[in-house]
Amino acid sequence: MEVRFSVKLVELRRACRRLVERLADESESEADFIAFTATGNTLKISSRNSSEGLPTTITQSGVALVPHRVFCCLVNALRYCRGITVEFDFSAGTITLSGRTQIRHPRISLSDGLAITNRVDGPERD
Repeated sequence: MEVRFSVKLVELRRACRRLVERLADESESEADFIAFTATGNTLKISSRNSSEGLPTTITQSGVALVPHRVFCCLVNALRYCRGITVEFDFSAGTITLSGRTQIRHPRISLSDGLAITNRVDGPERD
């Protein structure tokens, strides 16, 4: 299972910058994940309390879950991307940017989107 899409680099950088600023206010723990949801013609990047939506070209839809720290590494890697668009290829344990740069982490996972809420939002609390 893979999730593939391409998005305009300038828009992605802006959205990620805004999301990182908001994430700094949220509590950071190992259980926090960022979800990349690619459906229709929209990419939604979301965490517990924040989300950003971007128009995108989707090759293969789905949901990729990325640990918070890996997301920060991904945002830093965007500084070195060139061109108008950047292509993402998510597979279990790996993110590939434009066919060249790879970020590997054992907790990068994929989903069809049905059971995603608990992992991003955390377990329900009483």
